[in-house]
Amino acid sequence: MDVVERVCGQGVPSAVLLVAVDGRTVCEAVAGDAVQWADDRTPLPEGRRVRAGLATRYDLASVSKLFTTVVVLRLVEEGLADLDRPTAAYLPGFRAGGEVTLRMLLTHTAGLPPVAELWRIEGSREERIDDLLSRPLVARPGSVHAYSCVGFIIMGLLAERVTGRRLEDLVAKIVTVPLGMTGTGYRPDAGEASRCAATEFQPETGRGMVQGVVHDEANWSLGGTAGNAGVFATGSDLLRFAEMVRCEGSVPGTGGQVLRPATVARMLEHQVAGGVATPFGQGWGFRLGDEAVMGTASHRTVGHSGFTGTSVVVDLDAGRSTVLLTNAVHPRRGRIDLQPVRRMVMDEVRARFR
Repeated sequence: MDVVERVCGQGVPSAVLLVAVDGRTVCEAVAGDAVQWADDRTPLPEGRRVRAGLATRYDLASVSKLFTTVVVLRLVEEGLADLDRPTAAYLPGFRAGGEVTLRMLLTHTAGLPPVAELWRIEGSREERIDDLLSRPLVARPGSVHAYSCVGFIIMGLLAERVTGRRLEDLVAKIVTVPLGMTGTGYRPDAGEASRCAATEFQPETGRGMVQGVVHDEANWSLGGTAGNAGVFATGSDLLRFAEMVRCEGSVPGTGGQVLRPATVARMLEHQVAGGVATPFGQGWGFRLGDEAVMGTASHRTVGHSGFTGTSVVVDLDAGRSTVLLTNAVHPRRGRIDLQPVRRMVMDEVRARFR
């Protein structure tokens, strides 16, 4: 499909596009280079570039929040967590206020700051977490809708606390193993890292060209496994995740359930109280009708995007799942405005695959 060539024509190093309609994959398209730059000023010669392919793993960035969402909602289903219990009841070190609930964290209405520059803090993972849990609120809980990576890091910590297991193990048990997502997970090992698309050149963090290591600096400073980012996946694996959402929480082809249908239905409904302004519909974790990511769309089109250049979109009415993976921050963030690129892709997918 020539749209991926046009994506790369906008300066994006690589693009992978997959589309399924009613459970049948109707598009698998790849273009560009998974590794194209030696640093932020030096493109690699053609012979040293690494072409992207369907097996290339991409840093999903904030698309990872959907995995955290599914894990937390599964814990709610199992009675291990409650949407309306104060977060501090699960995380005693959380000192921002007793009004913050899991429901608020899932909808970005907890009043937490958007990010925390944890990589600038000298100390251990535990000391950075303690600092994070000590951050003051920036708004009264429930009063504003403001996107927060901090809230999803806290949700990941909550899941670990109530289960006694690491988030990466919970994601594997609840999501990736049941779905057969063998090319998905946190912290790729050395062999897997070489098959990952490169992201940003970061000499300021001492990392150089980042490849196979989480791009998000806060997540990286916590060891690469946190609720806001850190998942790497192939396009076909992420399409399986999208199809699970479309199929009301069931595992395509097996009949097994990741989440109950009633939970998925609520997850994909607008969940922010009236009177609180939102730029798009906000479900539990999922965005609804976000035209910057989904093109022309209603609230029956759901999904999320990631800062590295990734997105997953499910059109519930059309029975269509779309995955777009790019490494648009390679070699530096800010070079490309990806919003019009995403809209172009989604509008073409919508027109071609009805």
